Parts: sequence; structure tokens; C-alpha cells
Amino acid sequence: MIETIRDWCGRASGVRAAILTGSRAKRRPSVDALSDWDVVLFLDDPAVLTEDPDWFSAFGPVLVSIPAASQELGQYVAARLVQYQDGRRVDFSLFPIDMLRVISILPELPPWLDAGYQVFYDPEGLTGSMVPPFGRGYAGRPPASHEVTADIEEFWWEALVVAKELNRQETVAAAYSAESVMRHGLLRRMLEWKAGVDSGWSKPGGPFGRGLSGNLSDDLIRRARPEISVWEGEAGWAELMRLGNLYAELSRAVLHNIGAEYPDDLENEARRLLGERRSEWPAPEIR
Repeated sequence: MIETIRDWCGRASGVRAAILTGSRAKRRPSVDALSDWDVVLFLDDPAVLTEDPDWFSAFGPVLVSIPAASQELGQYVAARLVQYQDGRRVDFSLFPIDMLRVISILPELPPWLDAGYQVFYDPEGLTGSMVPPFGRGYAGRPPASHEVTADIEEFWWEALVVAKELNRQETVAAAYSAESVMRHGLLRRMLEWKAGVDSGWSKPGGPFGRGLSGNLSDDLIRRARPEISVWEGEAGWAELMRLGNLYAELSRAVLHNIGAEYPDDLENEARRLLGERRSEWPAPEIR
């Protein structure tokens, strides 16, 4: 696949450099036939490709493609996630060439590059001054205290949303806030930070919880799993309290590790309001 993309880069207009990131760039033993190809293209004008509906079909018959975007180094970066019919998946990120100039003078790489990268197209030598990856990646950097505190604030905010939906017997809405936002978003990120604490911030991880099963205890992974299938009634309230207890335990440990103070007043007031909401359950039916 990389050879095909490299050849295309040499023919395409405005492609200045290309690098491989992700698991394939790290050459880890876990790489297999199902591993994605994460390709970063540095372009004179990314709009040339974002406005072309099928440039990526040059690499094979396409089953489905999804446009995406992210914020990198304070700039908007377009992407195209492509599933090919032969089973291969390639995630293309379309960076303006100016961002490569910035990356080339950074003393430390962003996590997604620091985890590992390989340059496979660079006829002008534009990547020559990039520092090498140290392999710390996502779990190798302690978070700033304001990042952790912001997540804690959002967690208890969302807990009150779940309480409201439990009282209204809105099981789907309660499940979305509890599972998608709180567990798979905020708790998962706190677990990633806890893995960093436990390893002394020495073991590289990955986005979206990758590597957690190998970096945290089996007991902690078990406690992070849901114990209910439907968010309703007393079982829903009990699960909300259990989720809150685990999150508070982890966030205290992370803040202690980075020398920051835990927002006790916030948690205490949120728990007071949760207690009031629970005492009101079941709420009168809305007619």
C-alpha cells in the first residue's frame, strides 16, 4: 500500500511530503492484516483534495469513505477515512505544508508523532529537521492540571444530566450520557492518565483506550465495565453512584500524581444534588 501511495505522491500536484504514523509506523508485534494505515500528506493546498470526491480511489476500489476533521497545533486539519474493498483501511490526514515547517522546529513532537512515524515521501528533504520519536506517545506525558479539572467538572455536570433522565424515565437519553459521554469518554481518558501514573509515565499508550488492558490491573478494568444493560430504576441509580465513585478515585490519584488539588467542593455539591434527585425518584409522570 505504501509503495502505491508513494508512487502517487510523485505524480500528484502539490504533494510535498508524506509520512506514516500509527501502529504500522511503530512496527509493533500487534500489527496484523487488520491494522489501519495512517498516512499524513503535507500539501501546498489541502483544498485540492478535500474538494476532489474520489482522489483516494487511485489506491483501489473503495467500499466506503468518510470525511473527517481534527484540530492539530491550533489549526483545522481535514481527513478522509477510506475502507477499500480488499479489506484495507487507510486514514488520510491532509496537512498544509506550513504545518510541517512548524513541526520541523518543535523540540518535542505531538503525541501522535512521538508515538512513532516513518517518512516515506520527501523529495525535498523537508522532514530532515524533525526530532525523532521518543516512543512515549499518548501515555508518556502527564496532563496539565486544568485538563484534568475540566474533565472532572464535565463528569459531574453529566452525572446530573443522567440523574434528570433517570427521573424522567428516559432510558435512552440516560444511557447516552452515562455510557457514551461519561464512561467511554471521560472515564476512559482518566483511565489512560491512571495508566500513565502507574507506569511513571513511561509506557506508550494509544487513543481511545488502546493498551489499557495491558497497562492496568484486571480488577480496575473489571470495575470500569458497566454492570447494567438498561439505564432505569434503582439499578440505574446504583450504577451512576458506582461510576461516580470510581471516577472520583481515579481523578484524585491523577491529580495527586501531578501535584494538583482535587475540587472537593465541586464533588460534594454535585453529590448533594444527586441525592436530592434520587430522593425524588420516581418522579410523577409527565402528562
